[in-house]
Amino acid sequence: MDNYKYLLYSIYIIATTISCQQDTHFDVIPTYTLEVISTIGVEYAQDSCYMFGDIKDISCLGDNRIYVLDKAYSCIKIFDQVGTYLGQISRRGSGPGELTNPVSMTITENGEIVVVHSGGVSSFSSDGDYLDNPLGGCLNPPIKLAGYSGDSFIGFKCDFVSQSNGQMLSVMTVGQYNRSENPEVIYHSDSILFDPSSIGKMVYSAYNEVVFATDANNVCIAPISSHEYKLTLLSSTAETLSEFICYPTLKRKTEEEIEHEIEYYDNMFQFENSYFDANPYRNIVTGIQFNKDSQLWVLRGSELVPSFDVYNSELEPIYRAVLPPCINDLSDGGIWRFSIGTNYIYLWSETPIDYQRIYILTMGTSL
Repeated sequence: MDNYKYLLYSIYIIATTISCQQDTHFDVIPTYTLEVISTIGVEYAQDSCYMFGDIKDISCLGDNRIYVLDKAYSCIKIFDQVGTYLGQISRRGSGPGELTNPVSMTITENGEIVVVHSGGVSSFSSDGDYLDNPLGGCLNPPIKLAGYSGDSFIGFKCDFVSQSNGQMLSVMTVGQYNRSENPEVIYHSDSILFDPSSIGKMVYSAYNEVVFATDANNVCIAPISSHEYKLTLLSSTAETLSEFICYPTLKRKTEEEIEHEIEYYDNMFQFENSYFDANPYRNIVTGIQFNKDSQLWVLRGSELVPSFDVYNSELEPIYRAVLPPCINDLSDGGIWRFSIGTNYIYLWSETPIDYQRIYILTMGTSL
């Protein structure tokens, strides 16, 4: 009976896996050009409400407010969905409710804002009241977050595990956290041998391991890779529901891209002897998010100007979305991030040439 169940499960996984050698599947679906309705951000202003130093995350709430986590200012700035400033949460400091060098943020289903910073993990109400540390005294919290059901969230974490032979492994996991420092469910796990002589390379590898996203019921995982385009949709209990796998043509980075990337990560990590060999090829998937209709938006990083592939709940591609020429002409740098709200898409560059701004995008016309 157990063998029979395993056979049925294997057939199910094969049937729900979409595979291709090249990404020609996007040649037969519609392409839309996104429209910029507004931007948030200025280069200089007497009022710093609209100035950004280092945007690390943007999260959206159902009441059409957006929350912008700024590492440089160590705060969360609140705007309405079209960019009007509404207020600020927290400030730089080490006291309760204060932030130091925040790196990630999410909003749970219950509306709780969770922030990871060098002082630990802090949670706030949507109005900015400090609540608590949802992971207690955890000394090694997750460094990337995505909100999930109730007040739980999905987090990416890197641990160091000693082996019987005396060697150390760096173990990277994506798991579900529910007010505990240990994950209740593991959705992804990988490990590399710890090498103290190349800390920079290890941290770079860990930071560029996977991206993930959640909707009301499921979790999607995608490796950050230059040679494999893979999406895996998992249930809340980590059962594989469907997969999409593709192997597009490698796209080589320019020398300027590589130099810019090394400078970016050196400034981010600030380790001694942190030099690493940047991947000479562009990563295919650099971000994923579900919209309100449980469609999965995939940010493609294989071109200088990013675009989106959009899938239905079965991971079948339904259309592409490309950026308008006004963004293309600005050449805002190579590391892009995005977040999806109720009505709009919020896109920003982590490596702007001049200053950081948030593009507020909506669906445009079909090409």
